[in-house]
Amino acid sequence: MEFRDYYEILGVSRTADEQQIKGAYRKLARQYHPDLNPGNKQAEEKFKQVSEAYEVLSDPEKRRRYDQYGRYFQQRGGRPGGAPAPSDAPAGGGFEGFDFDFSRFGSFDEFIDSLMGNLRGAANRATGRSASPPPAATSEMELELTLEEAVRGTRKRIRTPVGKSIDVTIPAGVHAGGKMRVAGEGEGGADLILRIRHKPHGFYKVEGEDLLCEIPLTPSEAVLGAKIEVPTLEGRVRLTIPAGTTSGRTLRLARRGLPLKGGGRGDQLVRVRVETPQSPSGEERELYEKLARVESFRPRANLDNL
Repeated sequence: MEFRDYYEILGVSRTADEQQIKGAYRKLARQYHPDLNPGNKQAEEKFKQVSEAYEVLSDPEKRRRYDQYGRYFQQRGGRPGGAPAPSDAPAGGGFEGFDFDFSRFGSFDEFIDSLMGNLRGAANRATGRSASPPPAATSEMELELTLEEAVRGTRKRIRTPVGKSIDVTIPAGVHAGGKMRVAGEGEGGADLILRIRHKPHGFYKVEGEDLLCEIPLTPSEAVLGAKIEVPTLEGRVRLTIPAGTTSGRTLRLARRGLPLKGGGRGDQLVRVRVETPQSPSGEERELYEKLARVESFRPRANLDNL
């Protein structure tokens, strides 16, 4: 396997303590995380190297072996010639004449797990017991975001499945049902997968990538037209209500909805609802009565022939 200087990858000295190693890893993991660098293969490769370095240097026993044996720290217990030791043979001690190919294993621990799995399998077959399932590679938990947080991005403090409080950066434009990976914060040091859920909103209803809201109008605004202020996720904007707008009509605010996965934004749909005054003033009632005497509009004309 290709030798990697894990101290150099993390940018720490060989005398760095646990906190210095953890701090360097968190900084680099955030910088190169694939979710924050979509499509960037170099960042993805760098993230893998950083995670590999942290996996070794954060474990006292793995770090001791790495410091002692360098590039050969993963190669223990094999046999010359590239073949693993038989399952009934004791592990070898030492490295002279050692030429085992560990390239199919990600780490020394994976090799040991594989070897012990074979031993357990043989024992289980002999006793009739079934083999236990391998440990999960990731942990998952749900993360609820408001629509504003999902659109703008945010930083949130969460409690992991192991009870640890951590801060996570949420990029702008995350979708409900999407997933984010937080390296090394799951159970047993596994990666933590955050499943995104949008919190129900009191004003907006989500329709795909569009947002639907409802705005009340007065009768005069609907008849004469008006310019009204409408809330959006980025603040209030002015919307033109055309003259003669009927209740239930839907108007569109372009690119004010949720971010699209391929780029751009959905729209905000504004459904208008004409409301009448429940307790008009004396002057208002007088004007409505005058309007009733002179208005020519007959919305129920088509019922006359029924």
